[in-house]
Amino acid sequence: MLIYMFMLVFIDASKVLPDYNDSVLYFAYGSNLYKRRMQINVPSAVFIGPAVLKDYRLDFNKYSSNWRGAAATIVEDPGNVVWGAVWSMNPGEILKLDKQEEGYFAKSVRVHTTEGFEITARTYQMFENPPKARTNFLPEDRRPSDTYLEVILMGAIESGLPAEFIQLLKTFPTNVQTAQESILTSLGYPFIGRSFKNIIPLCTIRLNITE
Repeated sequence: MLIYMFMLVFIDASKVLPDYNDSVLYFAYGSNLYKRRMQINVPSAVFIGPAVLKDYRLDFNKYSSNWRGAAATIVEDPGNVVWGAVWSMNPGEILKLDKQEEGYFAKSVRVHTTEGFEITARTYQMFENPPKARTNFLPEDRRPSDTYLEVILMGAIESGLPAEFIQLLKTFPTNVQTAQESILTSLGYPFIGRSFKNIIPLCTIRLNITE
């Protein structure tokens, strides 16, 4: 039987963030990078800042019917890094986040902020780790939908993740599918009636990246 690890990870208020000592820290690396998405199920979420998880890689695995494509996960991989967003949230909303992350188990990880702090935060990892593959050669059954990758890219920009990591995100191929209408409606503008192709020039302009 699959058992979730219900770990409420509290902030070390004496060293890091004294104003959030009654909250839970959560490290997001997938669709929850995007504020609007994050606050659908966790309205108390407050963005703290970008952070990096060392010795892991970002990958995609397991088809999501809501997103109509593979979902993101992290996999232990020495030498690699995953950038994400740290959120502060009400401990009473943990069960809502657990429900959203069905198919994942909760775990605590040590992440490093851009200010140099090391923080223990809650995150989620799929029960099954996918085999490593080059990002631009991701197998078709492990490709995210256009919508899902766009949400991640928008969240990465919004969260201030490094340009190099956003460039890495853009190398993942998609399955050219659009998420369920319920997802698009919950995300609102610009995901309703907007093609995935529009996100590429947006990233280029905002980050001043030359392809």
